[in-house]
Amino acid sequence: MEREQLISILDGLKKLGSTASKIDRAQEKGRTGLKVLKTVLIIIGVVVVIAAIAYALYRFFQPDYYEGYDDDVYDDDYEEEEAAEAEDEDTEEDSKAE
Repeated sequence: MEREQLISILDGLKKLGSTASKIDRAQEKGRTGLKVLKTVLIIIGVVVVIAAIAYALYRFFQPDYYEGYDDDVYDDDYEEEEAAEAEDEDTEEDSKAE
C-alpha cells in the first residue's frame, strides 16, 4: 500500500510540476509582451530626447536675423512723412482761409 501511495503522490507532483511550468510559460508570454512594450516606449523616448536636443541646438546656432533690424529708423521715416503731410494740410488750410 505504501508503494501505491508513493506512486500516486509522485503522479500528483508531476501534474503539479507540469501545471506550474504551464503557468510559468504563460507568465513569460505576458512578460514578453510587457518587455516589448517597454522597449518600444524607451525607443520613442530616446527619439523624442534626441529631437529636442537637435531643436535646441538649431535654435542656439541659428543666426538672429532681427539683430541688425532697427525699428526706430523706419519709425523716424514714417513720422517725418506724417509731419510733412500735416504741414501740407496746414498750408492748404491757410491758403483757403486767405
